[in-house]
Parts: sequence; C-alpha cells; structure tokens
Amino acid sequence: MKKPLYFSLLIVAMIFIGASKKSNLSDKTFSIIPEETIVGWTAYKTTSKIPVSGIFKEVIIDNDHSGITVYKAIDGLKFSLPISSIFSQSSLRDEKIKNSFFGSMLNTTKISGEISLSKNNLGFVKITMNGISKELPITFKIDGELVVIDAVMDLNNWESQVALDALSEACEDLHSGPDGETLTWSEVKINVTSKVRFD
Repeated sequence: MKKPLYFSLLIVAMIFIGASKKSNLSDKTFSIIPEETIVGWTAYKTTSKIPVSGIFKEVIIDNDHSGITVYKAIDGLKFSLPISSIFSQSSLRDEKIKNSFFGSMLNTTKISGEISLSKNNLGFVKITMNGISKELPITFKIDGELVVIDAVMDLNNWESQVALDALSEACEDLHSGPDGETLTWSEVKINVTSKVRFD
C-alpha cells in the first residue's frame, strides 16, 4: 500500500471515529434526580418572626423532561409536592400543617409547579395551590451537576388567609409571643437543591 493512500485512510478513520463520539455525546441528556432533590421551606411565627423550617420528603416529576444542558433540563420541568410528605422534625406540627393549614385549602393534596427560566439567573415557577395558579419569581444557580433555586413566597397571593387563621388557631400557644399576640406570617422562604444525571 502506498503511503499517501495509507494516510488518507487513517485520516478518514479518525474523522469517522470523532464524528461517532460526537454523535454519541449529542444523544446524551441531563435530567433532574427526584431522589436527590430537597425542597426546603421556612415559615415564620409570632410578632418576633421566629423561623420554623421543614422540607417535602417527596418530589414527583410530572413530565418526562430532559435537555442537552442543565439549564434546558430545568426549564419547562413540571413537578408535584405531596402534602403528605411534609416533614419538620415534629410529627405534631406536621399534622397541624397538613390538616389545619392545607386541609383548609381547596383541593390541595399536593402543590404543583412548572419552572420557567430566563437570563441573569432569574425565572419563575407557576405554582398551583388552593385552586389558584400564580407565578412565583425565583433566582437560580447552576454549579456543575448541582442546581439551587431560591424564592420568597407570599401566601396571600394564593388567598391563603383562611388557612393561615386555621393554623394560628390550631397552634395558638406556640404562635403567641411575649406580647400575647398570635401571628402566623404569610411569608415563606423556599430553598431547593437538586442534582442532575447525564444519561
């Protein structure tokens, strides 16, 4: 075999192998790992605004969503948070939140959401709760395979005053400060951390 022909075949083979690897990589996508997703919340009680924190132990992904980047894997993701999975390290408090607060809402056995991302690490989640769908502004950060989302939720946007009053009544002793006033704040801080897989 002549050398020019040998080198030509070698170059063609290298191009073919490189194209094959590129094709295999392009077929792979990122997707959120529900089991490694933690949705945390911090609510507040008494006029001194004492924080009470917890998580949803279960996160359900409602659509078969993935993307060629982590950003695209998150953008458009639909999820549900079962109320039954609330965990605040106090079974008594958990039952009051489930029964008195969410139990006073319309058709709220779960909270549903759809994530929409935009530029500059901003976006929103369309939250459905108490029979109402509203956009919740968020900030997000992507660091390798780690995703962090933060938001501050005003429960009044979901007409939750009746539910807040029911929770305050159920927790009257614990939600009363030194001034004797019982208060459950409508503000709730949300923090989500999640990991993605590359399939």
